[in-house]
Parts: sequence; C-alpha cells; structure tokens
Amino acid sequence: MVSLIPQAFVGSAQSLLGFGEESPSKRGRFVDSILRQAGRPMHEQWDLAFIHHVGWWSQRAPSGTYSVWPFPRHATHRDLAAIAAERHLIRTSPEPGDIVLYWSDDLRQYVRSAIIVMAALESLDPTATPRYVCRTIEGNLTERGDYGGMYVREMDRTLAPSQGDLFIRWAMLDSRNALGDPSMDLYLEAGRPKLAAADPGRAA
Repeated sequence: MVSLIPQAFVGSAQSLLGFGEESPSKRGRFVDSILRQAGRPMHEQWDLAFIHHVGWWSQRAPSGTYSVWPFPRHATHRDLAAIAAERHLIRTSPEPGDIVLYWSDDLRQYVRSAIIVMAALESLDPTATPRYVCRTIEGNLTERGDYGGMYVREMDRTLAPSQGDLFIRWAMLDSRNALGDPSMDLYLEAGRPKLAAADPGRAA
C-alpha cells in the first residue's frame, strides 16, 4: 500500500509556482490540461483543478500505474466539503498539506481553494477567537493575490473557522498517519484501525 504524503503534495505545488495562463486572452496548455483532467468546462475558474492535478501526481505510486489521491478529480468545492464531512477529515486548525476551502457568505457556498504550506496561531490568548496566519499556494490568482487571475501564487493569509474557512486533513485517510494524531479517536473494526467521528466543522 502506498502512503498518503502531504509533504509531497506541498512540494509538488511549490514546483508549479508561477505557472498559469499564457495571456489574458489565452489560457494555454497548462490550464487547459488541468481543467480537462478535472472534467471541467474550459471557461471555469481553475483553482480546484490545480489542487486535483497536484494531488493526483504527487500521490502517484512508484510504478506510475495509479495514484492514491483520495478525491475524484472532477469533485467541486461543494463535493470536497461533503466528502470531508462524511469521512471525518475536517479540522478546526490547519497544518501543512491541508486543503482549505474559502466560504462565501454572499453565495452561501465554498468558492475557492488553497493548499496550506505553513500555519501558526495568530494569538495565544485563550479567550480570542482562533485565527491562523497561513502561507498558502493557490491557482487562478493575480500577481497581487486577488482572485480571478492568471497564476499559481504563494500567499500569506489569515484564516479562521469562525469565518467559514474549512480545513481538510485528507492524509488522515491513511490510518498509519492517523495513529500519530492526538486529535483523532481510533477504534478497531475487524482488527483494523478506523477513524471515529471528529469535529464535523462547517460543511456545504
């Protein structure tokens, strides 16, 4: 069995920094390719197609014949949130390698996605609402980090579950990793470790 490796996920994303569309009028081979792989229309935003692309290739078996990336490459933001809730992958604090989904109060749904590279608690005050200073890698950004741009960019953002940000610890699907996570409860089923229900967070 091939392990899920969040470090490879982050490293693969970092290797694609600066990639993106060829010009404002032509998306080009890279963006067209990842949208096609994700089964999405060529005119759609491509932040999540980028994550699926990085995930599939970074978690590919050494033989090259298959990938253990745990999400369907056609999954939407809503699909990802639903899968994470069903499989108990949602966490209230981020770690490197997590996927974050950004919530839109106006649209009442998750509308953007990113990969967590680094994360730290903004304040140690136990009475403060938890907020995290994170470095992320995101697709479809402008050079300044605004949404709807042409590039894969690394950004510094302040994220908070109270604002709807959803942290997905997808590598927990590998039970060997889960054994080292004190925030998880494990039980045995037919002699194998299984994940017990975790904080369900906020799902779409």
